[in-house]
Amino acid sequence: MYRPTIYIKNQSTTPLQLEMDIVRCWAGTTPPKFTNNIANHLDAAFLHAATVEELLDLLPTLLQLHSEKIPVLLLCDNQEHLVELTNELDIIVASASTDVATSSGILYGMLQREDELSVLRSKVGLISTMSTTLQDDIDQINIDLNSAAMLQQEFMSCHCEPVHSMYFNTLWRPTGVVSGDMYDITKLDDDHISFFISDAIGHGMPAAMLAMAISKALAGCRIDAEGNYTSPSKVLSTLNQAILDRNGNNARFATAMYGVIDCKTRALTIAGAGHPAALWMKGSCETEMLESEGPLLGIFKDTDFPEHTVKIGSDDRVIFYSDGFEDALDTCNIKSGLPAHLQAMYNIGCVNNNIVKAIENVLDTKTCHHDDLTMLCLHAPPHVANIAA
Repeated sequence: MYRPTIYIKNQSTTPLQLEMDIVRCWAGTTPPKFTNNIANHLDAAFLHAATVEELLDLLPTLLQLHSEKIPVLLLCDNQEHLVELTNELDIIVASASTDVATSSGILYGMLQREDELSVLRSKVGLISTMSTTLQDDIDQINIDLNSAAMLQQEFMSCHCEPVHSMYFNTLWRPTGVVSGDMYDITKLDDDHISFFISDAIGHGMPAAMLAMAISKALAGCRIDAEGNYTSPSKVLSTLNQAILDRNGNNARFATAMYGVIDCKTRALTIAGAGHPAALWMKGSCETEMLESEGPLLGIFKDTDFPEHTVKIGSDDRVIFYSDGFEDALDTCNIKSGLPAHLQAMYNIGCVNNNIVKAIENVLDTKTCHHDDLTMLCLHAPPHVANIAA
């Protein structure tokens, strides 16, 4: 068993008698060893100063013990101007008349505390090391996530010049660094634009990886081998099969909507896969829902994704969005036939031509959103003939 070593300096009694009395009153099973050599490896110190002068003589010893973090019990009744110094040195001071049994108990308690502090210091050191390592890992993860976010944005085709005056405004706000939402706007030829919006089920990196896989598959199926644009129904069927081929033991699902706009005739053909219905704002006073009639991507083989075509009128806008807006814009108290978030979109669209920018301003006032947010708004400005009239 380990025997602690106590440095002892006490002029009030003979050292041998004092040591024997301390051992006799010792609370532990293993009595301490004593020394009057401060150079020895010490666990504690027991000092006595009857006068201020004796305390002054002890100052070099006290400073050395403090520098070596040795706990000290000092019996002294008169410190005078040295009180502040002994407090700074974290010395336990007791009355010079303290009996041996009490002194022995204090020394034992000091050593017990030091043992506990040693264990705590070890734990703190270990936690500090682990914290540094963990922070390094977190920093690396953040670097990787930011790189993944940049790569994800690069995978999305988002810039398309107006075709016959028809154009898109877009919004993409991940709830984290990366997103399970993705969109694509591509000019197919001099008259046609294709658009795509999808929402991979889930959050974080798994959803983002599925979104990137869908984006890659989409790039290969917009145009067929003869150079003609692929119908929306066929595109969704191809994407559905691509997800099924890659699912393995872990099923992955996504909602989606794909469309092609003939910007010359303003015919819009769309097909959906479990995606929220689009909001078609006809002029400024009428709305219609463009439903998504097909099932989610990644569930059924050889399924159909029905498509239908509508004629977009002058000054119409069509809003395609992910389901996160059901919470993000659920602020409308006006009772109508529309869901609250769509009524909010309509209200914003009635007073703002650029609905996407106005909705971004609304989102900026909110502290957070709990789902990825993506929005595409197709603008069909008035025909030139209508403007001239």
